[in-house]
Amino acid sequence: MRRVLILGGTAEARALAASLASRPGLHVVSSLAGRVSNPRLPVGEVREGGFGGAEGLAAFLLDERIDALVDATHPFAECMTASAAAASSATGVPLLVLRRPGWQESEGDAWQRVNTLHAAAALLTTDAWRTPTPTTPAAPATSAAIDTTPTAPAATAATDATSTPAASALTAATATHASAAPAAFTAPAAPAAPAAPATIADLTATTAPTRVFLTTGRRSLPLFTGIPGVWLLARSVDPPEPPIPPNVHILLARGPYTPEGERTLIQQHHLNVLITKDSGGDLTSAKLTAARDLALPVIMVNRPPLPPGVHLVDTVAAATSWAAEPQG
Repeated sequence: MRRVLILGGTAEARALAASLASRPGLHVVSSLAGRVSNPRLPVGEVREGGFGGAEGLAAFLLDERIDALVDATHPFAECMTASAAAASSATGVPLLVLRRPGWQESEGDAWQRVNTLHAAAALLTTDAWRTPTPTTPAAPATSAAIDTTPTAPAATAATDATSTPAASALTAATATHASAAPAAFTAPAAPAAPAAPATIADLTATTAPTRVFLTTGRRSLPLFTGIPGVWLLARSVDPPEPPIPPNVHILLARGPYTPEGERTLIQQHHLNVLITKDSGGDLTSAKLTAARDLALPVIMVNRPPLPPGVHLVDTVAAATSWAAEPQG
């Protein structure tokens, strides 16, 4: 019996587990990190919780006699992917990385790409986000890109402001909130929205208040809450750690979303910039359609580079074929 371990938590991981479950001679184990309450569970055997780093994962691979390892985690699960690569190297268990393609800009988009969440936060301390210059994104990786060594996004397509004075001021401003003592979670009511502006240009004018649609995940919220003059609508599946500052409104929701719903949300809260991570996929892409329709600036955080030399595919079909056949 060939044993396959899927590091999951994504729609692609669930689809892969279902695809492999129908194959005779395979036993599939899906592992979930356990960071999301009430996760969508794949078919087959499921384990929840971490492994204890690369060494713990390597021990699990050997103890459970795993024949193939598929990393189908979120594109921004950088630590898990690094642990998978290290564990594969240490044990000799073949590793495949399954990643959905990243989002690509379309005509009418106004994106600025940055390489880190810190850079996205630092950009808000300037007025540069109000007049973005559309970038030309790199071509997405495809299932043909096996044995590739991905590199960091080109500097011309991204802004990394972590070394600027603005970023230094941001770090100091957010340190107090990040170390604040926790309290019981209470999502504060949204502050009263200002009178509706006449045009989109009014929303992004230098005199307009910064009202951010933040969809980078609850763990990144402290990076943005200490920026003066910024109001945040932060959407996440689970609530962030308290306390919640008064300039933050928490919206708990889980996709899929619709362009109509996203446009309504943006307009109701008079949001004038979207900050998101290049997660890819259709489940949460409606916000980008809405931003395009409303001519809303987007700050897009690039994916972290993959470890050197990993096998990469971008479809469940390709991952199924790889996992079902012995590697050697």
